[in-house]
Amino acid sequence: MKKAQSINTWGQMPFSQRLQIVDEWSFIIIIANVLHTIYVLILLNPKDVKQTKGSMDLMFGFANFLIWVGITKYLKYSDSLNILPATSIRVGLPIAKQLIATLPIVIGLAFFMISNFGASWRFNSFHKGLIMIWALWYSDEVQNVYHELIQVNFLLATLFCYGWAFFVANIIHNVFLAMVEDGYVHQSRVSSFDWLNDELNDPDEIHIEGEDDADEDQGREVTSEMFLAGIKKA
Repeated sequence: MKKAQSINTWGQMPFSQRLQIVDEWSFIIIIANVLHTIYVLILLNPKDVKQTKGSMDLMFGFANFLIWVGITKYLKYSDSLNILPATSIRVGLPIAKQLIATLPIVIGLAFFMISNFGASWRFNSFHKGLIMIWALWYSDEVQNVYHELIQVNFLLATLFCYGWAFFVANIIHNVFLAMVEDGYVHQSRVSSFDWLNDELNDPDEIHIEGEDDADEDQGREVTSEMFLAGIKKA
């Protein structure tokens, strides 16, 4: 039985596939260059420098940050060095969603602590309560917080410190770690050059099912070293 292979046209492609032609690193470099240009133009006017010193420092520092972050784009040419950046990109959105999902718990707990431990400077305002809960999230200042809160309410302080530490260490942390592990395992098993194994579809090509299927299944993984070696030979 014969069947014709076809290629999806531009109009049939989903937006996510169309977006792949855009190089996000180019935008990062362009933004950094624009910020550097604005910084230099402001320096040409000494009066503006005095009025905008803080904003200029922030702009210049952020532009330098973008330039150095842009260097990581070259890591994609090495599969062994690209695992961390590629994993971060792959799990960034799921982790952001999970962080948003935990915000109601953190905010509610902050108001609870302010209501019951407002006598302590650690929880006498909303922003202090949030930063202390965030610190306890990463097991920081646990003993100091405990010894100070038991002076206000021994029972609630004990339940909070033990309960929050147990909940974070055994549930929240493990959820985040599972997502990162899933992204790492996936990225460590794929190559940036796997697309070279994909067969170029020709809409006029007729393929007979079952023919050369065994050969197609035996395609080998194309690594960055193999790809660069092939370019040098060519």
